[in-house]
Amino acid sequence: MTFAAVEPAVLSRMATRYLGDHAGREFVEHRDLDGTVLVMLDMVKVRSFGPTE
Repeated sequence: MTFAAVEPAVLSRMATRYLGDHAGREFVEHRDLDGTVLVMLDMVKVRSFGPTE
């Protein structure tokens, strides 16, 4: 697990990806980044489950 300060460019990319262009820009413009931390998880093992019959 890695912790890092959030940069506005990274937050903008994430916000527009998940919220869309307009809502993502609004989210970033009205967000105070003081004390905000980005947590990145290192993927060691991924398990996937699909529908069962």
